[in-house]
Amino acid sequence: TQGRDLWMIVDSGTNRHYLPIEDFLTHLQPCASQVYGIGELKMGTKSKGMLQGMLTSTSGHCFTASCEGICIPGSSLALFSVRMATRQGHSVIFEGDPVQGRHGMYLRGTQEYIPFTWDEALGLWWIRIQRDPSAAYGVHAQREGHVHQTSSRM
Repeated sequence: TQGRDLWMIVDSGTNRHYLPIEDFLTHLQPCASQVYGIGELKMGTKSKGMLQGMLTSTSGHCFTASCEGICIPGSSLALFSVRMATRQGHSVIFEGDPVQGRHGMYLRGTQEYIPFTWDEALGLWWIRIQRDPSAAYGVHAQREGHVHQTSSRM
C-alpha cells in the first residue's frame, strides 16, 4: 500500500485476492488457513472480508469495487486474482507488448476500461485500488449480525 492507494500485483495464477493488511477489508471474519506458494513455501491467513475500493477508468469515471479478499499478514505483497475478476464477469486483457499493447480490465456490463500499470524493473503488472470514502474499513462481522469498530484508520 502507498498512502491512500492499494497497489496489487495482477496475478493469473492465484484464485483469490490476497492482501498483507486488513486496511482495505470490510466485514472482517477470522480465517485461519494455509496458502501455498512456490515449492514448500506456505503462509497462514488471518482474516477474510470484502475488499472494497475505487477503480478509475480511462474515461475518468470512478467505480466501486467490492469482492472477497483474504489477509495474509506475513506477506509483503498484495495479489489481484485475474481468475476471480473473470469469474465476476470482467474481461481481462493482456494484448501486445507492455508499451504499445493493451493491458487492463473491462468492467462487466460497461465499456469502461481500467488500465494496468507496467513495472519494467520487476516485470509485473499492477492495478491501483483507491480507498473508498464510504467504506467501513476495519469493521468485524459478528455471528449475531452486529458489528463493532476495531480500528479507527480510514
